[in-house]
Amino acid sequence: MSKQYIDPVNQKTVLITGASSGLGYAFVKYFALHGYSVVMVANDKPKLEAAAESIRKLCSSTILSISLDLSQPNSARVLYDLIRKKDVCIDILINNAGFGSAGAFSEIDYTKEEDEMTLNMITLTLLTKLFLVDMLKRDSGMILNIASLAATTPGPFMAVYYATKAYVLHFSEALSEEVKNTGVTVSVFCPGPTKTNFAATAGVTKSKLFSRDLPNADMAVKTAIKGLIKSKRTIFDNSRNHAMAIMLRFISKKSALKITSRVNRS
Repeated sequence: MSKQYIDPVNQKTVLITGASSGLGYAFVKYFALHGYSVVMVANDKPKLEAAAESIRKLCSSTILSISLDLSQPNSARVLYDLIRKKDVCIDILINNAGFGSAGAFSEIDYTKEEDEMTLNMITLTLLTKLFLVDMLKRDSGMILNIASLAATTPGPFMAVYYATKAYVLHFSEALSEEVKNTGVTVSVFCPGPTKTNFAATAGVTKSKLFSRDLPNADMAVKTAIKGLIKSKRTIFDNSRNHAMAIMLRFISKKSALKITSRVNRS
């Protein structure tokens, strides 16, 4: 298999979910500025259109915005069908959309957790399947699923979020092995806390995890794309978080649970 690399010369197209802010917007900006056509997907239409317009002002790349709530059942197939109708070939898929919920599991509204599980796992899985099949037929393509440092351990007081990201990590690593002898690569990115809207959405702005200076989304995305270019299976945003992930594997489960319980409490 020839070495995979990101080549904007042939007008390749990247699909990015959760694209109106945070890591998603940083991915859009990077690819658009490097000559890619970009399909941006997010659920807040005014915010999405404003983000798309801001990118158009920076470069001449083709930007297509699609407003869709991917936390709803069957939304992945709706998105796939929309893109097929527009006759757009997706060369790179960035499954970035996701959110977290914080608090005692017994007290969090289940409707929110159901949306969280649908978005973080079910939609991601179906989008991966639909576009992976197309990529395998062409024997070319890249998929990057966004997990989290949280994927490496259970997380009391963010139990559902941590569990969904563990699913993304293990699912992606398994697929990476399945397609290793093809022209398609599957990678998974596991960033730690980053300067995005995640903490506010999850209600963890007072958490110890978000109380220190954090790297910005642009820095994290550059690291993710560097790993994607190298066809790395699992990518961490920095050496500190990679070391943390390794440490969590070797300490006792009891100790890991104490650590995550402490940092997730407000």
